[in-house]
Amino acid sequence: MAEICKHCNRPLSGPVDLPDPEKLLSLPEVANILGKPLGTLYRWRMMGKAPRGVKTGRSIGVKPSVLKQWMLDHEDDWSDTI
Repeated sequence: MAEICKHCNRPLSGPVDLPDPEKLLSLPEVANILGKPLGTLYRWRMMGKAPRGVKTGRSIGVKPSVLKQWMLDHEDDWSDTI
């Protein structure tokens, strides 16, 4: 049985498999990968806390490699609190 996150009660899965590294992810795709509402992602963007995006016309996309690095940079290290 998968371990459950204490904060959001979702199952913790292993590494996230991202799609083709050349294809930009749409903001709804990024929100889905992060398990957050799209509105949260937009709010994070306004605050400068979201993964950096690439503007293509009127759309914004995120490189999978940028998202992966952002996720690694935002991992919690609980080992020093135990």
